Amino acid sequence: MNATPILSIVMPVYNTDSELFSKCVAPFIQNDSDRLELIIVDDGSNSETAAMLDELRYRVPVTVMHERNSGQNGAREIGVNAASGLYVGFLDSDDRVVWDNLNRTLDILEKSSSDIVSFDAQRVSVDGQSLGQPFGFGRNTERKRYISSCAELWLQFFRKSFLLEQGGLFRTGEVCVGEDLATVLPMAIRANSIEHAPFVIYQYVQQPDSVLHKSDGQSRMSILRSFDHILEVLTDTELVTYHDEVEWQAVNHILNYETRAQFRNGLKAMANVRKLWIWVESRFPRWRENPYIDSEKQRQGLPCRLALGKHFIAIAFYQTVIRRISGR
Repeated sequence: MNATPILSIVMPVYNTDSELFSKCVAPFIQNDSDRLELIIVDDGSNSETAAMLDELRYRVPVTVMHERNSGQNGAREIGVNAASGLYVGFLDSDDRVVWDNLNRTLDILEKSSSDIVSFDAQRVSVDGQSLGQPFGFGRNTERKRYISSCAELWLQFFRKSFLLEQGGLFRTGEVCVGEDLATVLPMAIRANSIEHAPFVIYQYVQQPDSVLHKSDGQSRMSILRSFDHILEVLTDTELVTYHDEVEWQAVNHILNYETRAQFRNGLKAMANVRKLWIWVESRFPRWRENPYIDSEKQRQGLPCRLALGKHFIAIAFYQTVIRRISGR
């Protein structure tokens, strides 16, 4: 392997299903590239998973680190500190990469001077069938538009030196809704430039029983901790310059997504929903005037319009119907 790989991919692992993990690492076993390194951080898994990771060392060049449990972003941070690549990316151990497109993107990274290089993703079923259209918030790299839509940590590669300069990843040591956004949004504001690789690199495996899907209403209130962090780390100048974008992110994630998520538990979620709305309206009292709202209501459709219109009974009914249809 070259002294300095172009890209380090960091993969946190915690008791991952062996079949899903096998599909995740298959491209790295079947292909080899001295421009890329794979770093797997065992986040305090059981002995069976630890043994599975150790066995992988005999099949593919990989760094495996066994660590005490520190949460997903804690494990990612350990991997970042161990990385030797110019850029760092993240891969969850139950998701997958499209190797040919990843390899093509290495050519872009090799020539890039950008702090962030984004790319596209595709939702897939466990058996690999495509679900919906490819997506990615980086197709429009105009700065304000990017800031208004960025979210997932794994939808971009970061120049390692820039990531460390910004203090690394937001982490709490436990599952925290919005922890990706709490890292990504400030970095999107501060990056020297943002570039987009027009390829589907990441395959997000849709699982109804994922940790966040199973999170109860109280656990999901951790979204407020993520946004408290965002408002704390941004400077006054940054908050003024990108007020509309930060405000829309709060409205979209807290009043839209999390209001709907809370009502998966029915109307008993009303107390938590009130707290979400109080948080936003106390910090962004004029959010209804946000310039992104009308276009996003049109793009996202009925669920978004119901949530932002405070049609709570309708949302609870809608979520009940969706849950019964999906069998959850």
